[in-house]
This record gives sequence, structure tokens and C-alpha cells, in this order.
Amino acid sequence: MTDFDNGLFLQWCQLYLRFVGADGQRLARIVKECAASTINTYRTKPRRVDVALLLANATPNDADFLEAYGWLYEWEQHYAYKATPDLLYGYIEVRLPKDHSRYILAARAEHPIMKAIPSKHRFKLKEELGTTKVLDLRYHWSQVGNSEDIKSFRHELFDNLSDNLHIGLSPIASHTDMHWHYDHAHDGNGPIAFWCAGAKDEDELFSRISTVLETARLQGLHVLLFPELVMTENLHTKISAWLLKHNSYEPVLRLIVAGTRHVQLASGRHSNRCLALDYCGKLVWAQEKRQPFELSAEASKKLLGIDAEAYEPSQLSESLRVCGTALGRLATPICLDFLVDDQWKTLPVDVFFVPAMSTGLSRFADNSRIVGEQWGSAVFVCNAQPAQLAEDAKQAVYTYLPTKTTMSPSQLSPFLFILKIAIAMN
Repeated sequence: MTDFDNGLFLQWCQLYLRFVGADGQRLARIVKECAASTINTYRTKPRRVDVALLLANATPNDADFLEAYGWLYEWEQHYAYKATPDLLYGYIEVRLPKDHSRYILAARAEHPIMKAIPSKHRFKLKEELGTTKVLDLRYHWSQVGNSEDIKSFRHELFDNLSDNLHIGLSPIASHTDMHWHYDHAHDGNGPIAFWCAGAKDEDELFSRISTVLETARLQGLHVLLFPELVMTENLHTKISAWLLKHNSYEPVLRLIVAGTRHVQLASGRHSNRCLALDYCGKLVWAQEKRQPFELSAEASKKLLGIDAEAYEPSQLSESLRVCGTALGRLATPICLDFLVDDQWKTLPVDVFFVPAMSTGLSRFADNSRIVGEQWGSAVFVCNAQPAQLAEDAKQAVYTYLPTKTTMSPSQLSPFLFILKIAIAMN
């Protein structure tokens, strides 16, 4: 039973979808009504009913449901104690032969931020409520898109970190600091393409950034997050060079989510790309934006000076990147992606770092609660600096922890908010 191969993963997925995904309430009722000794028997006894027969049975009775539950529970126990846990480095996935739908095996686990929150201060997770609580299954199968390029990998970014995590959020610039271009050759039919073509004063912008980097290092910050679309290729290069020169010999900063920039592709379209850098400025991963973005005519008038609807001519990405670390599973969805992309709710992510350029952050609170209830996720959002930052700091940054107690960043400077979070690494 410890030899998990493709055939066994396929059966596991099919059995889960048939008896939990399609009829979980019935299974939970049956389990709840059984005596503990009876449930334990199904969890531990040799199986009498073959999995193939359970899957082929169109009208399973209660005993069949309990047999299926016994299989699911047994597989979990064996898989959790594998010598080489596959889920550490990547996702186990299967494609169902009938309709070619694609599923990944997702595991629920407490990450260090969650572990440090006393139970009485935590919000209840979905796994602690209703059907999920009754079944007490740690692993489940989640459907993902057939064409999604999902990569999970391991990195030592937070190895040897203990006690506290220090995070900085730097709303370093706004849309008014950037040059915006649009398609002057547009024929007047439909929305007009627009994109960010660089900073109005790149030297001034890097002066702010270098001050923030220096302050962050002096303050002992481990993570620094910048906003969406206020970077250029040259600024990203300078950030990497600064880290290599000032942070690599005695590393303090461990992860820099260096905001995003528009990257022109060979196709003529653009990619909205977020870079995640390590302590010496080396690229750890890049996340591309996945959702289309449009401006109303009113918003386009303010930004571009044209009275017409406009759109970001992005090459929408099919990639999702999740970095496994000692701090948990990290991801960097970009602004709108965090709000509307269902795949980010499907993948088990412990900590989201979200670069944003948004008129408000209330929607981020709503979606933070969704991933918080599902996975116990923590969320950190850094918005492009609103016009009146000093008067409206709540629109510059947003943080969410799966706890009943409120924890807001403190403003250290006009361009830096900091947060100290207790963590339990072991």
C-alpha cells in the first residue's frame, strides 16, 4: 500500500470525487451516525470491497460509502508518512480519462504564522466546520485548468528563521509617477490599448527605493513588498545590484517582491511581470499576470487624457508559481488576479504577497477571508501609492492574518510600513 503509482493516484482521485466531491454530505451523515468503534474498523481493517467495484457501483449503499471512506483514510495515512513527500517540491496531478479533467492533490497543513496564533484567537477554517470536520480528511483533490502551467518548488529563503517575521510594505510610487502610452494608430473601434512605458523621473524613483532598502535592512526586515507597475527593467536591475552589494555578505532581507513592470514581448503584446528576488538580488521566480484589465472611459480620461475605453494589451499567462519554504507555501498573484482568479483559491498557498495598483483595497479584504477560511492563508498587499498617502494610508497597504485580533502595519516613513509577526517554525 505504500507504493503510490499513477494508477493508485488515479483511483484515489476518482474515489474522492465520487464519494466526497459529489456526495460528501451523505458520507458525513453516515460517518457521524456510526459509533466510533465502527468507524475505526473501517479505517483500519483489510478491505473487503475492491476500489474498482466501488467506483462502478451506480447505487452504493451506506456500507459502500464507509468502505470508500476507509480507503481514503488509509491512503492518507500511508501517503503522509512517505520517506520522500512529493508535495514538498511539486503537486501530484491526475487527468481523468473520461473527460480529461485535471486534478491536483492538495494537503492542508499549519504554516508557521498559523501555528503561532493561539487557538482561541483563530478564525475557524473550513476543515474545522461541517462536512469537512466530520470526515477529518487532510488531503483533497482540487480541479485546475487543463492548460495551466503549475510549478511548485522548494527554496531555502527562510531556513533558520525563528521567533518573528518582519515584513515591510513600500507604496513607493503611484500611477502619476509613470509614463503611460496608448495606441495612437487605433481606428476608433473598440477599446484602446495602453501600457506603462517607464518612470517620469527614474533617478528620483530609485532614490526613494534605495532609501527604503537601506531602512528595511537597518530595521531587520526579512521581506519587502513593492506595488504593481511602478518598476522598470532598469529599476529591477538596480534593486538586484543594491542587494548584491549591501545585503549579500550579511543577509538581512531574505525575499524582495520587487513589484511589477510591463515587459514587451516579441508578439507586440506585453506581460505584466512580478519578480521575486533573494537576499543577493537573484531571481527566485517570476509571476505573470493572468487576468485582463480594462479602463472605463472616465478612468482612461484621467490616466491617458483620452475619452475612450482602454485595455491592457497583456499576453495573459497560464503560469502559477508557488514557492515552498520553511515559512510555508508562498505566491505572488498580481492585483486583479488575487481578486478574481479562482486558481489562486484552489492551490494551497500559505502566504500571499500581492503587488497592486487599485483605487481601493476593500475587495482584497473580502478575498483574503476566502483564502483564510480555506487554507488559513496570510495576505499582504502593497498598493501603488494613492495621491494623498498621508491622509489615506489604509488605501496604501492591507494585511490579513487568520486571527480575530487586528494587526495593522505601522508607518515608519512616507514610503514604508512595517509589521512584526510572531511565527512558530517548529
